[in-house]
Amino acid sequence: MKYDEELNNIIFKYKLDDGYPLFQKKISAEKYIHRLICQWKAALNEDQKMLCIAATEDQILHIRFYTYGDDRFDYITYVILDRLLVSNRRRICVETVPEEIYLASYPLTIFDKDEVFGFLGEDYRVVESDSSSVEEEAYFVDGKAESRFFVFACTDR
Repeated sequence: MKYDEELNNIIFKYKLDDGYPLFQKKISAEKYIHRLICQWKAALNEDQKMLCIAATEDQILHIRFYTYGDDRFDYITYVILDRLLVSNRRRICVETVPEEIYLASYPLTIFDKDEVFGFLGEDYRVVESDSSSVEEEAYFVDGKAESRFFVFACTDR
């Protein structure tokens, strides 16, 4: 680790990070993650486990780097879709914004609820589904659409 610090000092001293402006923030974030995980390790008893949740595999890999070999840590990748309009069938509509907000309209896809379950492929499964954080409904002659949220968890572990 000492070599990494010396290399970083040279990078900062000679401004070699100009091509990568977020380099110093990345180094600070990694130090923070390392300190945080050290605190977690110290707080966990041998019979306790810590579940690390992230939205991407890259985020999980950052945490795994500091927890390698410690079987008290489990990992899960998840994706949250909130405020997704679903109905009994797929629809493409035009939504018009009320004039008192501003004059506009835009295309809107309403998804078949069963279609949503396959969005992310076989590696993900829906672990939670309910009304959205902001409720919204659209009515049609042959049914209605409602705004829902879905939490998908990666099942490839």
